[in-house]
Amino acid sequence: MKRKKWGLTLKEFLVLALVAIVVIAAAYWSGYLPWLNINTWTAAPADMKVSARAAPAASAAQSPASKPAVVAVLAPPAAIVPPAPKSDPAATPKKDTGKKVATSASPKHKKEKANQVRTANLAATTTLAIAGTESAHGFRWEHFGVDPYATSREEAMRTRDSAFRALGLPSAVIEQLVFATANSGEKTRINVGDHLDVMLSKGGIAHKNVTVAFAAPVRGMEYAASAEKWQVTWEGRTYTVLLPEICSNWSVIIGPVPAAPPPMAAAPPPAQPLSIIGSCPDVYTLKVNIWTHPALYLPGVERTHAREELEERFAYVPHVSREHGAQLRKAYAAGQAARSAITHTFRVSLIMTPESQGGAPIITKEQVISDVTVTGLKELQFKRTTLEQWDAIRVVSNEGDVTSPPRYHGTGLHELRFFNHLPRTTLGEWDGNPVPDCIMNEHWIE
Repeated sequence: MKRKKWGLTLKEFLVLALVAIVVIAAAYWSGYLPWLNINTWTAAPADMKVSARAAPAASAAQSPASKPAVVAVLAPPAAIVPPAPKSDPAATPKKDTGKKVATSASPKHKKEKANQVRTANLAATTTLAIAGTESAHGFRWEHFGVDPYATSREEAMRTRDSAFRALGLPSAVIEQLVFATANSGEKTRINVGDHLDVMLSKGGIAHKNVTVAFAAPVRGMEYAASAEKWQVTWEGRTYTVLLPEICSNWSVIIGPVPAAPPPMAAAPPPAQPLSIIGSCPDVYTLKVNIWTHPALYLPGVERTHAREELEERFAYVPHVSREHGAQLRKAYAAGQAARSAITHTFRVSLIMTPESQGGAPIITKEQVISDVTVTGLKELQFKRTTLEQWDAIRVVSNEGDVTSPPRYHGTGLHELRFFNHLPRTTLGEWDGNPVPDCIMNEHWIE
């Protein structure tokens, strides 16, 4: 019998090829053909793999009380430890009993391990340098410029309102700081060992109880960070805000208001003339008005007086003298208010104060001009050149025989401060009635 020849038609060949492709694809996705898995081609070399048993030991070596605030420090390949895989009885080494036991990990387990090593390598090459260390005792600021809150001073200023809220500051303090930081701050330096109550870093993260501990590149040397400083006060506390130049990490230091200067001596200084021959704009006149007690009961006056009594500052806060001056003079013209017929004594001086630039309402320098007596009305005259040299005119009631203004918390005295310098002004409060008048008023009520 003639033997039949075997052969495949084109149609039969294509059908068999399609079946083979489907079988191979199913085996690949199920993990039974690891040599087809592309992850095994890119797995780390043997010297970068670490036993799964080393992972718990590495994690236990880190103290729970001290952990990095930001994922950090690039590590060499030998230090990379992949996460420990889930317990697999088939892959757990058996105790050596002298007998050889054939063990082999499943293709699926090899695939998982290869993925873990690859993930660990990728994470190690994308980490950042440590900015500092957070612990139960606070935050150690060790590397400035690593996690900047803003990329520039301009950006920090645009977002300063939200930054002050992230620092946890009261609304009244934020309002003062937004105004104060509209101008350049005082130049200062942040040194190793300084303490910050709160500091912001990238993403608006607030670090509390911060200790400055900049790492020095050379033994015996120390870093210091240049910064701008602004200071305001509220409810008996001083809020000092810092903006480092290198990282724009808004920071705040909160403390008590500095002690007030000692009371002035009782003996009056030698009298100096307050009447100056000259005219506007070379000479400015401040009128001191003393009103009888019923003026306190004009509409709204007593309420403003009560608000004024709660204030810690003099600039940009409610004062009867500023808010009701025009009302008092109109009431006087209408016969509804009267100037006092009693003589009162006041001490007039020129002062320097950080409050003129948004800082604390303390007096850093004072020059007493004279003690003056006032019966109803007194005009005090000052040369413009003198006003430009001093931040404010201070008028204090010597006997304390007035009701308004109330006694100021910082000094315990009835006093008013008329500012010659304020941010974004030419001559402070005088700008409210400039050339050609050059006359302003302040108001006292018995």
